[in-house]
Amino acid sequence: MYNYHDDANLSKSWKDLFELFDKCGFNGGKDPFAYKALPFWTRSRAQFNFLAFIFGPFYFLFKGMFRIAFSIFLFVIGLIGLLILFDLILGTNPSGFWTSSASGVIYALSANYAYYNYRVNGYRGWNPFLGMSRAH
Repeated sequence: MYNYHDDANLSKSWKDLFELFDKCGFNGGKDPFAYKALPFWTRSRAQFNFLAFIFGPFYFLFKGMFRIAFSIFLFVIGLIGLLILFDLILGTNPSGFWTSSASGVIYALSANYAYYNYRVNGYRGWNPFLGMSRAH
């Protein structure tokens, strides 16, 4: 099994984040009380990856998560199609701001835990939302 504590190529911030996911799970799924006791910015950093928001699929490709990058890309294309269809039904002009913001948020919210699954659990599948359930 992969021991991220001994990996010299992994930064301290990623090690801290992986330790948080080991302890609390994604979004407090394993231990919601310990997760809610964390400072706001620690929880925010665990849930949102700014670089993934900016670079989207290229961030995932850089990290080596090719399948996940492709599956989120297809999901985003479908979401953009739905947003454009919604705009057409309402008779408004499609807004590039909303479609690009929605895709950036999807990448940003899935990046950290997907990378945790990729590095720690060795997950090489297509599901970027694996283990992100809030069900207790």
